[in-house]
Amino acid sequence: MKQSALKTFTPLVGLYALPGLANRNDKINHLINSAWLFAYSVLWNNMIFSKGEIADSKKHIGEWLKGRNTEKAFVNLCQRIILARLNVKSLNSDFLSLPSLWFDPENPEGFAVIKEWLDEIRTIRRSLPGFKVELKALSEAVLEFSGEPTSENYEYWRNYFIEKQEPVLLNLFTVFVANQTFDYQ
Repeated sequence: MKQSALKTFTPLVGLYALPGLANRNDKINHLINSAWLFAYSVLWNNMIFSKGEIADSKKHIGEWLKGRNTEKAFVNLCQRIILARLNVKSLNSDFLSLPSLWFDPENPEGFAVIKEWLDEIRTIRRSLPGFKVELKALSEAVLEFSGEPTSENYEYWRNYFIEKQEPVLLNLFTVFVANQTFDYQ
């Protein structure tokens, strides 16, 4: 049966299907959309952006994720977003630049600068493995929930942040879950 189908099949010139490529692209697109939604939920939840602004932001996120171990990069990206949120709140401010500017790798005052903060935390974690581990936990919770948005996942992570006495991180997770559940942004 396969041979007769192959004999009558005429491939389109210039189009090739590589096994596994569609799945990888779907996974990356899912992570890009989840990262955008998390960033939006954590940093700009009180704003409405144009489709162009969102597309530009997602483009920068995608460029950052591609070519890396995507799940690890996603967790790192989310930790940097959380650190930005905590820093902005410590300054008693809600101001951040537009997402497309903040994610632009050429902007030294945006996402790029937060790498140094995360590197400092990683250095401390070598000696104190539990140091600020809840930041990583929230990032992993977002990754897990975005892939499997069930009430069981939500309840597990909700209880985790309650037990760790992290109401701020619980709130950030809950906002993300609400935005994902209702397909906002």
